[in-house]
Amino acid sequence: WATGVSSFQPGPRQAGTASSAVSYGSAGSVTGPPDAAGATYPPVSSNPVPAAPVLSLGDGGSVTLTFSPPIADGEGADFAVFENGFATTGTAAFVELAFVEVSSNGADFVRFPAVSCTPIATQTGTFGMLDPRNLYNLAGKYPAGYGTPFDLSELARSPGLNISRISHIRLIDVGGDVNNGHGSHDSAGNWINDPFPTSFQTGGFDLDAVGVIHQAAPNLPELTLTAPGSNVVLQFTRDASWTDSVVTLQQSTDGQDWTPLAVSANGDAFIPGAGVEVTESVNGPNLLTVTTARTAGRGMYRLRETRTP
Repeated sequence: WATGVSSFQPGPRQAGTASSAVSYGSAGSVTGPPDAAGATYPPVSSNPVPAAPVLSLGDGGSVTLTFSPPIADGEGADFAVFENGFATTGTAAFVELAFVEVSSNGADFVRFPAVSCTPIATQTGTFGMLDPRNLYNLAGKYPAGYGTPFDLSELARSPGLNISRISHIRLIDVGGDVNNGHGSHDSAGNWINDPFPTSFQTGGFDLDAVGVIHQAAPNLPELTLTAPGSNVVLQFTRDASWTDSVVTLQQSTDGQDWTPLAVSANGDAFIPGAGVEVTESVNGPNLLTVTTARTAGRGMYRLRETRTP
């Protein structure tokens, strides 16, 4: 599941008007599993409602989630986005849609190519229904409890994107107005017919959760070792993606029992243990130099990463 929210930009209750921004839910609503069937939704009686189980985006609003460890490309879908739509008769359902963008550095985002084949001759009304078979790469196309899957391999040739280490996902509400110029287009330039207007505090896409299917392996650097005189000097680079994890430099003489030499929590500077000296370069990459006394006999060293709760 997502481990944090780096930004949230709520949209208005109704695009093209002077309506205020939506204010239902909170960042804590979307950093865990989707809500169970029958979840209680507090009434919009206060502003905002911090205990709401979803985060409403409003027309054109957006939220960016962080993931540590990052998401990786694997076989089939790599993550799924959950909304709180509800099923009706046949194949149609009341759903609200969002574009999905991903980034491997938190700055450069690539959008999944969304496609909408929903007819636009008639505007889908406030509680109108959509057929998910007409939608592709649009989050929220399925009712609550069933996430919309996304496959990172579709973005494999995107410049500046490492699909093996996706650290951020951005959800952007689809504006559903197909008559007044306030709506959104799919990747082919077609209008996307989405329920409109939804001029209330819970309007727009309601994000419930983003679940990770394929998670990246730890991206720990290689250690280099020299042994001048009576000391051992180890060097490695500190990776900015170590947020939400603890990285420990360890020493052992038998490969069974390991002693910590220095520890970094959540991407912070390494704290040395007794008798250990740690220096970090200030120019270029974050190069760490760790100096410790040489052990009698054989000495082994490793970096170990563990997730923080």
